[in-house]
Amino acid sequence: MNGDTRESISEKLNIHKDTLRVQIYSGKMSFDLVVSLCLIWKLPDWVSYMFLQRTYNQLQPFDRRHQAISYILSAFWDKGTDYANEYLKSMHLQELEYPKK
Repeated sequence: MNGDTRESISEKLNIHKDTLRVQIYSGKMSFDLVVSLCLIWKLPDWVSYMFLQRTYNQLQPFDRRHQAISYILSAFWDKGTDYANEYLKSMHLQELEYPKK
């Protein structure tokens, strides 16, 4: 709806468009990829949670990294992936990862 194509999203994520295609059509989109897409599209938290569920990904309430990502999706949903990664790094947690080019 916002005009993004596979090509434009793959550029924003710095991944190959074929890698993105495989992730989307395999039905096995990685947790970090879904979170990154939520941040790129600036989705509100409730939509992000629905997107995670729809892609068979779950936020685990007792996982420190998932707690931080939940906070990012709620408070920093409009800041993008770079801001999210800086926050995760400041909390000594693994940054968002997805298949690279």
